[in-house]
Amino acid sequence: GGLITATKEAARAGVRQADAELAASADLTVLRLVQAYFGQQLAAQVLQVSTENRDGFERHFQDALKFEREGFISKAQRLQVQVARDAAQRQYERAAGEYENARISLTQLLKEKAPINPTSPLFVNTAPLEPASEFVESALANQPELRKLSAMRDQASQGVKAVQATQKPKVYGFAEYNLNQDDALLIEPDWIVGLGVHYTLLSGLNRGKAVSAARQRQTQAELAIGAARTALETLTLRAHRQVEIAQRQFALLATNIEAARENL
Repeated sequence: GGLITATKEAARAGVRQADAELAASADLTVLRLVQAYFGQQLAAQVLQVSTENRDGFERHFQDALKFEREGFISKAQRLQVQVARDAAQRQYERAAGEYENARISLTQLLKEKAPINPTSPLFVNTAPLEPASEFVESALANQPELRKLSAMRDQASQGVKAVQATQKPKVYGFAEYNLNQDDALLIEPDWIVGLGVHYTLLSGLNRGKAVSAARQRQTQAELAIGAARTALETLTLRAHRQVEIAQRQFALLATNIEAARENL
């Protein structure tokens, strides 16, 4: 009644689902590696800036003590510098802790015993991005989660056919040949061949409701795919905008750095 075909197709869909889950796991692992690798690079730069900031405020504080002794500034002004110095010290300690955590994360992720020293520097891709529609199209075509949901939908579709097969007659053939005819009894045939039909007239299960439940699972899978596609489009468009904003902010910060150098 189509049960064998439905079972085979469901098994093939199960393989596709497993392949998609494997691809999703690989993508997540690569993403975690990239974040940990450049996260350590970023933490190192933050620590360097925090160290310079702390040392600068320490010099400023020492100068403030001298100014206070000579009467050039008041005690309140010196206290303001001291508060700023202490805040810079706290920022340095926080940056040192985050850098150490970043080193530990990358080391553990790569299953290494010694800390890793990344050599690829941080970078910014300043080239204009392709249109967002191209990213959305690529995401919808290659995202493993969608392939997984599609495979689950196919399994649910074959599940409907498998349940429907229970309402149909099963046809089977059989054959037998006796290889030891000399020792066989006279009433035992040398060979038998036949065709059989099996059909369940009465069943303890409501097969109509079973088909309805299988179709509901198929509908749920279809709705899940639609929701996932919508969410993926939204996330892709949001990521595209975030990258464009980051590029513009980076360009503006470069201008600010030049102004700060001139002011210094």
